[in-house]
Amino acid sequence: MQQGDRNTKFFHRVANNKRKFNAIGTIKVNGQAFGDDSSMKNAIVHFLENLLHDNRTQRPLLDGISYDTISMEDAFDLVREFLEEEVRNAINDLGKEKAPRPDGFNIVFFQHC
Repeated sequence: MQQGDRNTKFFHRVANNKRKFNAIGTIKVNGQAFGDDSSMKNAIVHFLENLLHDNRTQRPLLDGISYDTISMEDAFDLVREFLEEEVRNAINDLGKEKAPRPDGFNIVFFQHC
């Protein structure tokens, strides 16, 4: 500590050279070059938005495919809240030594609680 930190001219040259090497001066997006920070940022954002944008305006239709539909009552049953008795029956019907999650709690724990 008494002799200093050896913050030499050589050290600063090496650090500045690495900084220059790691910096992005210009970027080309779709053949157009961008040089300043804000235009590079906007170009990258627009490129990724276009890349991730779904260009399909219409999804494929299921013409000619026959499929069974469910009744309105069954459709309502799919979105209604569970009854406590239904949850209890579902948990009690599971295998005793199965571990549903990596937390280590097996079905016996849930059945007991």
